[in-house]
Amino acid sequence: MRRLRVSLHSAELHYAGDFALHTASSGRIEHLSEIYLRLVDGDAVGIGEVRANIAYLNGLAEETVLDHALVALRSVDWARDPADLLATMPDWSKPLVAPVRTLIDCALHDFLARREGVTVAARLGGGPGRAISKTNQTLFWSSFDDFIGRAQAYVDRGYTDLKVRVAAGDFAEDLRRVVALRNWFGDRIKIAADANGQWGGCEAREKLDALSAYSLSY
Repeated sequence: MRRLRVSLHSAELHYAGDFALHTASSGRIEHLSEIYLRLVDGDAVGIGEVRANIAYLNGLAEETVLDHALVALRSVDWARDPADLLATMPDWSKPLVAPVRTLIDCALHDFLARREGVTVAARLGGGPGRAISKTNQTLFWSSFDDFIGRAQAYVDRGYTDLKVRVAAGDFAEDLRRVVALRNWFGDRIKIAADANGQWGGCEAREKLDALSAYSLSY
């Protein structure tokens, strides 16, 4: 078995225009810091990806994620067959932080599927056809005009499930936005709200009662 050629890459993915990810727990995030793991053996190429600037979700600094990825790059025995690496991963990956385990897991799955000439879904037991699943679109915190404009753009493209990020500002503004969506689009759309864990129990009950009049999906 030839030794895998392994490389680590990074990139900053920026949103178009002045758009930014902005939630109650993250604050404004201008770009996504991505780490890519590339595995190559002949014609077979596998790629894994994970986001590094996610401290607001898991408490890990971006530098910590990258440092752990570099340690893994040097410590994993890449001379072993990728199938064996994947099968024994629960044992040897314990010292690694979760994002780096995810990075390697994805790369190994992708590599093995490509080496076998199948999709990852098929390798995991899925059917041969295309997997089609409806998805929602998130309305991050922004100015009210941008918020409405982005909602209209999503609906114009055929999306009918919209998730509103709330709790980043005053609750009266959260209500204003949900009411505006319901009044403007009526029952053509489903609306969900995501407070990113910023409400305590009693506060959540009070605010959910206020939101209940607008038929939120969740």
